[in-house]
Amino acid sequence: MDEKKDRLFSFACLLTATLSYVLICRPYIALPMGVISVVLFIYHRKNYGENRVATIGGILGAINVGMSLLILLFFGIYFGILNMNGSIDWSEIMESIDFY
Repeated sequence: MDEKKDRLFSFACLLTATLSYVLICRPYIALPMGVISVVLFIYHRKNYGENRVATIGGILGAINVGMSLLILLFFGIYFGILNMNGSIDWSEIMESIDFY
């Protein structure tokens, strides 16, 4: 029974990390998937020990979360500089974004 749970958690960790890269164009889906992958990796490591599949999934998830946060930071700085110069109209940008 523990072997099946071990395989299930390691597969889920790798699957969520892979899906976070596939869905990178939707950051509100990809970022939580990366976080879930890291959480599953920590849970798996704590309860079942080391596993290569879970380790790869955790590393990929952590890279995706870090990369996404860096991109959001750079965009925030960029748009903050544009906002300080008065050359950006936020109401126009928010109206043009399509949230699904």
